[in-house]
Amino acid sequence: MKKSILVLLLALASIVSANAQDKKFTIGIGAGASFMSAKTTFLGQETKSNGTGFNFLGNFYYNINPKISVGVEFASAAAILKSDGDSDNTEATGIGNYSLKGKYHFGENKVRPHVGLGLGMYNVIPVSAFDTKSTFGLAPEVGMNLGFFQLAAVYHIIPAVKYGEGESELKFAPSNFEIRAIFNINFASR
Repeated sequence: MKKSILVLLLALASIVSANAQDKKFTIGIGAGASFMSAKTTFLGQETKSNGTGFNFLGNFYYNINPKISVGVEFASAAAILKSDGDSDNTEATGIGNYSLKGKYHFGENKVRPHVGLGLGMYNVIPVSAFDTKSTFGLAPEVGMNLGFFQLAAVYHIIPAVKYGEGESELKFAPSNFEIRAIFNINFASR
């Protein structure tokens, strides 16, 4: 009995301690839940709105070493926002982004946490009546890698976009917190 437990523990240790990034490149695809909020300012009045929606993403990373990855990511999110205090007023809102990203992985096991930071171009569509506006934004990330599977939490910090001029100017300042599940394919041996 003791020998079988020892063999089981050694097998488990060898599986967990194997390099998770022994490949040069990673391609990932994923989806998740988005929790958006926005502050809209028009004619001197400020309105806050919140909503829940979905997101999807694709990414490509070059793994410099087992702990550091750099790459690009495309992500898109949509949500129905409801104004605070006015449940009848809803807006369909979309946010898409193309980002350069860096990640630092703690440890070299298959199961390991990571932190990341993205910087990119955000395309914001506050409601269907407005055109898409672009702005730069940041996206800090924390997550857990579980072999080829990854769970991550990302907060998109997006500056306000403006429509119109003067007194009729409308400012729309969105933010988006995402929970993501990502499946990764690693390839090209070192």
